[in-house]
Amino acid sequence: MKNLSDDLLIIERDKFQHYLDLVGVMIVVLDREGNVSLINKWSCNILGYGKDEIIGKNWFDNFLPASIKDSVRSIFNQTLSGEIESVMLPKSQDIFSPQKR
Repeated sequence: MKNLSDDLLIIERDKFQHYLDLVGVMIVVLDREGNVSLINKWSCNILGYGKDEIIGKNWFDNFLPASIKDSVRSIFNQTLSGEIESVMLPKSQDIFSPQKR
C-alpha cells in the first residue's frame, strides 16, 4: 500500500511535468550517460516522437544530426567533468529536422 509521501511525490512530479509542457522551448534532461530521463511536449513535437519513444534513449546517438553529435557529446562530457562551465548551443530548430538526423 502506498503511503502519503509517495502520493505527494507523484502529484509533485506530475505538476512539474505539466509546467514543463506549458513552455514553448525544448527541455531535455539527460543522465550522466546521455540518456534522456525527462522531456517536455514541445521537444517531442519538434523531434516528431512520443515521450515513450524518447525516454531512456541516448540523446546523442538517436536525436542529433551525425554532423554534430560527436562534438556535442564531447562538450557534454567536458561539462560533466568540470572542464568547461557552460555552453551556448545553436538556437535553430533546423538541426532537428528528420532529414538531417
